[in-house]
Amino acid sequence: MAEQFLKFNGTIDRRSPRSEGDPTEPIARENLLCRDGKLSNVDGTEKFSSTQLDDKVTWLGRYTTSETGIEQPKTYAYTQDGKLHKLNDYDSVIVKDIKTGMNINAYPKSWTFKVGTINYMYLVDGLKLWKFNGNNDNIWEDVKLVDINDDDVKPIDVIEHKDRLFVISELSLYISANLDPDNFTDPIDSLEIVVGSGKGKNLALAKIEDFLFILNTEGIFVLRGDTISAVAQTFEIDLVEICLLCLG
Repeated sequence: MAEQFLKFNGTIDRRSPRSEGDPTEPIARENLLCRDGKLSNVDGTEKFSSTQLDDKVTWLGRYTTSETGIEQPKTYAYTQDGKLHKLNDYDSVIVKDIKTGMNINAYPKSWTFKVGTINYMYLVDGLKLWKFNGNNDNIWEDVKLVDINDDDVKPIDVIEHKDRLFVISELSLYISANLDPDNFTDPIDSLEIVVGSGKGKNLALAKIEDFLFILNTEGIFVLRGDTISAVAQTFEIDLVEICLLCLG
């Protein structure tokens, strides 16, 4: 399809509802890119898989490693019905269901953590923390994550920071032992932290250069410091932006 260029003389209506008109003739919507003073139509892309999955895809992840003997790359898709699928990078028809019974209606988050020569992919689905080590059998392990009361944690985001795996639930921030991303129970080198006053809820994790940010309903917090240890706490968690909605 050739690119289309449109030049507007008036303003674009961004307020009126888009549900007006005949429901059998819906309004066409296109992705537009502003370039050289004009709006250009963005060309579409081919589907990765020609096989229709059972439900809406809410996460897509790609795994690669430097290990020998491991099939790669691998591409995985998570659907809203709580299923994990392996997509074939060389045959768009082949889709393999590798795990069922995961969290329904989840929007998972994932992160890759390298230890030695092995790349581990960690995924949270709002109920559990899952780990994949690249094995050709496509087996994802359930990583046990509990709070200080030994109750199961419901993780909502995951990220690597300073050689540790960071996981958040709505209530707490969990920090693994150094270069031991599965270990959240080390009495010396792993931590569970309540961010802010404890009245808010954690929403997401983010990194900019060497800073880790925790998005919370009380505001945005940043973790500063190089060494994170239950024995020598040479780090701080500071509020950098207040959530104005929380003040209303």
